[in-house]
Amino acid sequence: MSFMSSLSFVPSASPLASFVRRDRTFEEGSELEIKIPASILGLKAVSREMNFSSVEQIRDFRLVQSVSLRGQPLEEWKFSFGFVIPGSTNTWQCVIESAGAEAMIPASVLSGHVLIATHFYDGTHHVCTTKQRVFYV
Repeated sequence: MSFMSSLSFVPSASPLASFVRRDRTFEEGSELEIKIPASILGLKAVSREMNFSSVEQIRDFRLVQSVSLRGQPLEEWKFSFGFVIPGSTNTWQCVIESAGAEAMIPASVLSGHVLIATHFYDGTHHVCTTKQRVFYV
């Protein structure tokens, strides 16, 4: 099973400014580099969207996304979508709120050292994992 996906980071405070990576086919075990404006770290909230499609039916689609810095876990999110219609295109979106400027790690420390791993499942069956290494520019 493969996923065609696009990944967007859009500052919630400004609908005109956005960062978008589109039309990437993720292969198991591959690592993509993504470049995000460092100014995104100063925003109060950021909307993150992922569009995905599957040729096959998925009965209990869920994903687990983990974020690590230099190999040390920072956070983990678990999402459940449920049934995915074969041949459909779907969207997952979430809004990430900042912990505040005083709690933010500087872009110079984060850049190139943050890895976002997204694990896709059908129930308990692991479908694939995608990895994105984040660079702040």
